[in-house]
Amino acid sequence: KNESSVSKLFARSKKQKAMTMLVPGLLVVFTFVFTRTLSTSSPVTAELINLEPTSAEVSPGNKIDWQIPGPYPASLRDPMRLAPVTTGQTQSDQLQLIVKGIVHSKDKPSAIINGRIMREGEKISSATIVKINRSEVVFEMNGRKWAQKVQR
Repeated sequence: KNESSVSKLFARSKKQKAMTMLVPGLLVVFTFVFTRTLSTSSPVTAELINLEPTSAEVSPGNKIDWQIPGPYPASLRDPMRLAPVTTGQTQSDQLQLIVKGIVHSKDKPSAIINGRIMREGEKISSATIVKINRSEVVFEMNGRKWAQKVQR
């Protein structure tokens, strides 16, 4: 049994062998350094610092000539606030409904529109889904109806 454990120890990779040797050695060195630094007290010498107030002389020829600036104009953006996000879309571009798929059934047909699963009667981007057929979805907005087929 003893030979088996020794052979397993030597069968380890070179990295494991190196770590097996280094860890106990480093532990001894660390313990030695740690105990030496904590056990010896080094004498602390303090320098005397002159704390008497001193006065600085200002030459009469140096004149500081600056004025306090006025308040910032209200038209400048506050640098501590995030700028509003602009997507560059107009009102007509915002209602862009993309039908990617349809799951048709008699009781609960559904469609994948703009990456969301939607059912009849639900609203998406202010448009109401009126009917989901096998190949198209009928939308209504502002009294206007239109049908869109699945985009592949």
